[in-house]
Parts: sequence; C-alpha cells; structure tokens
Amino acid sequence: MPPEIVSEIFRAYCALDDKYPWHGPLYQETCSRIILTSVAAWRNIAHATPELWSELKIHQEGYQTPNAADSDIAAQWLSRSGDLPLDLNISLRMGYRGNIAQAFPAFSHRIRSLEVYMPMEHFQLFIHLPKSSFPSLETLILDFRSRDPFYFSRELKTQNPNGIEIFSDSRQLKYVSFTETGDLLENIKFPRDTVTSLKIMAYSCYECQFPSLYFDAVRSMNQLVHCTIEFPRKRYEIADTHQPILLPFLQSLSLSTEPDGETGCNASASP
Repeated sequence: MPPEIVSEIFRAYCALDDKYPWHGPLYQETCSRIILTSVAAWRNIAHATPELWSELKIHQEGYQTPNAADSDIAAQWLSRSGDLPLDLNISLRMGYRGNIAQAFPAFSHRIRSLEVYMPMEHFQLFIHLPKSSFPSLETLILDFRSRDPFYFSRELKTQNPNGIEIFSDSRQLKYVSFTETGDLLENIKFPRDTVTSLKIMAYSCYECQFPSLYFDAVRSMNQLVHCTIEFPRKRYEIADTHQPILLPFLQSLSLSTEPDGETGCNASASP
C-alpha cells in the first residue's frame, strides 16, 4: 500500500482519540501510541505525517526524573509537524527540574493553542521568552495549582517588575482561561482588546482575598462576548465591591461558586 494512503488511514484512525481518548480495550492505549509501537514501517510513516504531530500533549507522568535531553526530545516531536499550526498542551508536576522550555523558541511562532498545567513556580521556565514569541496564538490556558498562588505570584512579579511580556504581541488571541493565578493576572501582559472569551477559575481561599482584581481584568477586555468567573462558595460579594463594567458585545455571562454549584449570576443577552 502506498505510504500516502497509509498516512491518510493513520490520520483518520488518530482522529478517534478525540471521541474515544482511551481506545485500547486491554492496554488502554491511545490510537497514536498503538501506531508508533506496532512496526517500524508504520512508525516511519507516522513520523513523516505532519498532521499527526500538529497537536501535542507533553505530560510529566508520575514523579518521573527529568531527562537532560527533555528539550531535544520535545524539539524532535515539534519539528515533525512541518509548517502546520501547533496546538500544544504541557503538564508538569511539582518538583520538575528539566529543561523542556528550551525547545519552544524555534516553534513558538506556529503555536495556535497553548495549554499550560503546572505549579506556578515552574512558569519561570517560560517567561524568559521574548514578547514576540507567540504571534499566531489564539487560545491561552494557564492552570497553576500551587499550594499558595499568591506567594508564588509575588515571587514572579518581583523577578519580573516590568510584567510578563511573552504574550504581548499575540494579536490573534481570542480565548483566555486562568485557573488559580493568584494576583499574577494583572502582571501578565497580553492584548486585552482582542479577547472575546474569558474564563477565570479561582477556587482557593487565597484567590478571593482580592476579587476586584478579576473584575478589573474583565473591565479591560471591552470586546468580550462570553465571560465565566468561578469562585469558592460564599467567598465574594459582587454588588458592593465593584464599579459598573461596560461590555457592549457581551452575549453570555456566568458568575458562579463552582465547584459547589451555587450560581451568583447566569445571564445572556442579545448583541
């Protein structure tokens, strides 16, 4: 069978991962891993098919010891995507001491979607990148599950007094989501006038010491169409702590106390 046809079959097969993420009945393997671990011929064709590498999930499993070649391995994976836009999902655990961030400068201009899940202290690995690093970025998700997000956000702000500028030139940015960012949100520079969808999840008690910080962020995004903010139960009062917010394009707004389930506000409006 010609490699081109095999490659097309692989692309269709790997698309099953979106619907059935854990597909193998016995070994719980993803479709892509089944292809890569079958036979050398299949692996070579998969390596030469850019569409299979345009969406990458790089996860540190368990308490894996960092490999000195982390960045080289990641760069090899990223290079297989050719010139296609990249959707990148990175998850690091507490105590990671690898160098995986060094792989990204050569490819960051093609990153369309960036999801980062890690303790906030590890974000220092990425903020050295120049502000022109992500010109194609459309989706940004930052999830920092730190023990004390305000402590680590103050540390990062002290180390970067002019702000964190790696997303400053991301003029294509449309969707942003921040989870447990402490007060780092006000120090992350990004083009707020391009964002149309915003989600903020602030579950820890530390987050809600300064709820106005999040509403100030919303106020600065005057192109918002969809907005969701989630706080812990009974940790905030909307009516008596905030000035009016003008969002002329807003179509949906949700202010809730997830994960407890109480809804403070859930509204929709016509344009």
